[in-house]
Amino acid sequence: MTHAEDQPSPPRRASRLQTPLVSALLALLLLGDVLTLPHETTVGALVHERLHPDEIHCDEHPPLAYLVREDGELRLAAFDDPAAVAFRAGQDDPEIHRAILTCEPEVTSTGFWGVTRSSFDHTMTIRRRTDEPLPPHEAERARALFVPFALERGLPPVIATHMARGDGARTLIRWEGYLRNAGSLLVALTLPFSLRWVVP
Repeated sequence: MTHAEDQPSPPRRASRLQTPLVSALLALLLLGDVLTLPHETTVGALVHERLHPDEIHCDEHPPLAYLVREDGELRLAAFDDPAAVAFRAGQDDPEIHRAILTCEPEVTSTGFWGVTRSSFDHTMTIRRRTDEPLPPHEAERARALFVPFALERGLPPVIATHMARGDGARTLIRWEGYLRNAGSLLVALTLPFSLRWVVP
């Protein structure tokens, strides 16, 4: 007579996550995540160096404008504007050609996997041919004009937002980077569990 304890145990029911399809999807998701990591992060830099060893990063030309006063009103002149051409040719009038405005934002993004922190300097530079500083009311008006001018020429909106308030440096916590880290960790932990179908 066969005892109950000698009966074979019923086969373990596999979880819905423990299937070849789920494992393949998780592996592809994790691979895509690795291949799209920002090159500013620790892991992203290693991946980017492996995939693009000879790539050279070049910064674009920073926004530049000429501050001009005509008929008592301030305006910005682009590089090819007649007022800007006259300024570069030395045919400038200090009462008309007020200053050259530039900004060279220094952006630094860091993180191990995703970008979790960004620091940047958003100072607007005012250059004049005279030793006198630009009057405060003109500098304020110049900033109001220069921010949309720089935005149209590629200045990141997050930097333009702070530049509109004044010069200086800011450090931002990138919460989307933390969300990416959490999602990537969840996928990485779930993938080994999904592979239990390999050994029933």
